[in-house]
Amino acid sequence: MIPLPATSPSPSSAVAADGAQRHSSPPQTLLARPEFAVLPWIVLAVCLVAGALSEWLYGEIATGATADWIAIYGALGGAVLATGLAMVQNLAATRGPRTSAWIYGTGTALVVLGLAALAISTDGLATPYYAGMLPLATYLGLIAPRRARPWLLATLFGVTATVQLANPTSSLFEAAVVWSLILAGWGCGVLGGLEHARLAKIARRLANYDRETRTLNRRAFLEQVDRNLAAVGHQADPIAVLLVDLTGFSDVNARSGERAGDELLQRVGATFSSVLPDDAELGRLGDDRFAVLLPRAPRNEAEAIGHRIRSFLHADVDAAVGIATCQVRSLSPDDLMRVAEAALRVCKEDGVGLHVLVGGSTEAPPSLRAVPAGPTPLRYRQIRETGHVPRAVGTLTLYSWVSTASASVVAACGAVVVAAAWVGGDAGPANDLIRYGGLAWLAWALVLVGLTRIPAFTRPGLPGWFLLANTTAAVVIGTGCAAFADGGLVSALTGGMFVKVLFDAATLPATHARVSSLAVLAGWIVLASVSPTDAQYLIPFQLVLLVGCFVLGAMGQRANRAMAEHARVVGRTDDLTRLPNRAGFRSAAEDAFLDAVTRTAAPYALLWWRVERPARWQAASFAERDRLLRRTADSLAAALPDAHVVGRTGELEFMAAVPRAGRQEALATLQQVTNELGPLSAERSGAAACPQDGATVEALMRAAAGLPPLTLSTPQPQLLTPMLGYPGGPRTDRRLATGD
Repeated sequence: MIPLPATSPSPSSAVAADGAQRHSSPPQTLLARPEFAVLPWIVLAVCLVAGALSEWLYGEIATGATADWIAIYGALGGAVLATGLAMVQNLAATRGPRTSAWIYGTGTALVVLGLAALAISTDGLATPYYAGMLPLATYLGLIAPRRARPWLLATLFGVTATVQLANPTSSLFEAAVVWSLILAGWGCGVLGGLEHARLAKIARRLANYDRETRTLNRRAFLEQVDRNLAAVGHQADPIAVLLVDLTGFSDVNARSGERAGDELLQRVGATFSSVLPDDAELGRLGDDRFAVLLPRAPRNEAEAIGHRIRSFLHADVDAAVGIATCQVRSLSPDDLMRVAEAALRVCKEDGVGLHVLVGGSTEAPPSLRAVPAGPTPLRYRQIRETGHVPRAVGTLTLYSWVSTASASVVAACGAVVVAAAWVGGDAGPANDLIRYGGLAWLAWALVLVGLTRIPAFTRPGLPGWFLLANTTAAVVIGTGCAAFADGGLVSALTGGMFVKVLFDAATLPATHARVSSLAVLAGWIVLASVSPTDAQYLIPFQLVLLVGCFVLGAMGQRANRAMAEHARVVGRTDDLTRLPNRAGFRSAAEDAFLDAVTRTAAPYALLWWRVERPARWQAASFAERDRLLRRTADSLAAALPDAHVVGRTGELEFMAAVPRAGRQEALATLQQVTNELGPLSAERSGAAACPQDGATVEALMRAAAGLPPLTLSTPQPQLLTPMLGYPGGPRTDRRLATGD
């Protein structure tokens, strides 16, 4: 976390601190989220109270008979137990994934056994309270770990089979309805959980990626070096690290702009992909420096690959390659990287393209060490196989595969219900409605499945709303008609509406989910109004259950949004300093520019620093260099508490967007902050104010760094860009951006 003055919070530092927290501890499971630890039990408690109220209404009002006080007291006791579980889960000590899993497992077992006992003592699977098993199946499919899902599904089917054997329902139709709805609810929950897992996978990949070159970032590459070196002592295999420095890359950025530099980096990354062997690891350590790890590669092979890299890169840019090889474990990862740096330094000083140094002694006995603990970082080969770096995570909407899978589950569930009506249903007009009307409904559902394979219907806009309206109408009309034919609210088919609400609230954007849920609620109200009078007592229970399903689904959707936001933060956060990286800084600076300049006409300026390498830099370890850069970043962010954003825009470059009245005020701030920069002093620095030095963020960034503008729309005099030079004390070195 970045230390800030207590008197004035920094917006940029707050963003950086939040990014650091999200980046360092991403949400791994839904159970670890506080709302998932508390709210499900509260929803269950309210549902049990509503069930007790329904039993009281059924006994005292609907039939005039004596109320079933055992069921009422049992439901109220269950509500007290659920409230106690919510209070226990609210304790921070019980929010760990393992503890939460045990508490959820125990509570879920009690709920399932309670529903089974109630079903056995009343109407078997036909009891209206057993419909609560359907959203429970959806919720378990949403939160359950992947390995536990089949066992939980088998448990649910085992419980329902036990209920059917202990108290058989009057017809096969009712049992088939319950089983198919449990399977449908489970499938919808699994789809929501898979969506959360997909976002988590993107976040993990972004944590290991370099966006421009589609390679490992610095942290992930060094982790791979550490893991491979740990195996050297055990297997006595050689290992080699190649440092590749692109010559003239900074000139490309200065002459043609960042876009041209990014295109060059993308071509370089593609070149490496075609040159390196499958077991090689490639990482980007800095602006124009790459590193290649070659496990089990002797010196001659590493040297041959280094020459191939230079020859293949020659079409785009020249490169110098420093190679370090070793065959003993006594060398640390940091030592091996410093040997490669020394070889690269020889290349630059002597003007040669490639140099090799051997690290450690081949005669020394290996120092064995276990492979570092923790999750294995994403390998470069896996990154290449993904096809592209996920540059952004889209908003939660009608994803094609989710739409197709959910529509297929609904159609399959409807097919089971229609088949059960044909095979085991009683004769009569009501059952004929399910038999013949169900066939038309199945045709409608299959058309919707086909529409989900058309990309235009899975994106925001009118086609997406059309698909959502049809799927919602299909579920409401089909479920309502079948439930009406089977007893109205008493039918277990009403649970299909609850599953629809939970699934939509968990996977759709908030607006889509609310509209869909309101449509389902309207359909349920119509069903309640036309149901027989002896089923009206279920209204409190089912209404609370429907609202509870929406709340639980909304929690799942919120968790997915949090994971998507985490993935976006990871992609725009510098892994070392936890400040925004170049892409993140540019995005935040453009947002601040839009708010400050174009909307409110407020002052706006950009400050730029390039820190110098001290004399001890080459002798320092990678960990010491990282500490110096982190301390410098912390000092810089703390010195600008009112900045819009502070970011690390290069290996040794930092920028800040600040609200200042003009160039003189920006220069004063620049000099003050430079004096307080921290352990690394500024080699160069500059400032650019709007509108004197540019009217866009890109123009201001180039002007602050002392670079000429790329294009001029109209001939106009360009003002000087002040620079401060170090060491030797503050001095103003005016450099001409363009001819005045």
